[in-house]
Amino acid sequence: MTTGLCPRVTIVTPVFNQVDYVEETILSVISQGYENLEYIIVDDGSTDGTSQVVSRYAEKCTVIHTENRGQSSALNLGWSVSDGDILGYLSGDDVLRENAISELVSTLLNSEAIAVYCNYDIFDSEGRVVQLIEAPDWNFFDLNEKMICQPGPGALFKKDAFLQVGGWDESLKQVVDLEFWMRLSKLGDFVKTPKSLAKYRVHKDSASFRKISLDRCLEINGVVKNNQAHRDLHFVNKRKAKANAHLLSCRYCLRSGYFFKGAQMFALSIFSFPAILFELRFYRVAVGGPLKRLFVNFRLISR
Repeated sequence: MTTGLCPRVTIVTPVFNQVDYVEETILSVISQGYENLEYIIVDDGSTDGTSQVVSRYAEKCTVIHTENRGQSSALNLGWSVSDGDILGYLSGDDVLRENAISELVSTLLNSEAIAVYCNYDIFDSEGRVVQLIEAPDWNFFDLNEKMICQPGPGALFKKDAFLQVGGWDESLKQVVDLEFWMRLSKLGDFVKTPKSLAKYRVHKDSASFRKISLDRCLEINGVVKNNQAHRDLHFVNKRKAKANAHLLSCRYCLRSGYFFKGAQMFALSIFSFPAILFELRFYRVAVGGPLKRLFVNFRLISR
């Protein structure tokens, strides 16, 4: 549904037990000023008062209450009932900056891309900005060979492309967004706007602080294996992609305390593609990544 040159945009927010932050998220969306906006909130069985908060905004957006089935299921439900030409999502503790949707849509429409993304800030539970994340420029091989997920909070994509690849894979837990962007990238390019248009919240209850299961640490390896089976990816260096998947698993394992398995993934990365030893990213991901995350988390906790 398009009004003049203003395509219909649908933003879906999946939310579960985020009573302290969800109202700020909602206000950041409904105050955008974008004239053709559909906002859908899917309350995924919250038990902490979140349901009451989102219900207060039922006249300004669509609110769906469902039993707890996980973020992917909530997103897929929201997108399935949407009528936007362009889709996006915003977690229940993240925030869009003023005029973010207009800026993103303008960038998307002035390109041949099927998705658009932006820079974003990391901020804490008190709303203080901790770090600016400059998203990498779009590169198909960085996404499918190096597992560099360029899109972050605020990203939008065209619905017709979404309908071709389907929604988030509800069997995944750790790299579900990365897997989705990898599938979508087979249909066309993404484009980046250099502005910081969103804020990603990190707090003591966020995923960044939680130890994850070993299965989740290793999940990326299966995703890459399935991705490589796609016949349109014959030009992707499969050994390099496999090595980077092991490297990402190593990073997750080290962050969650699975040091022996992390060492195994480290060794498998080198075995799969020995030339990775000559890439700076190898050391940045395996060593620098966990240390950088610890530093950011320490800053958040110590405030």
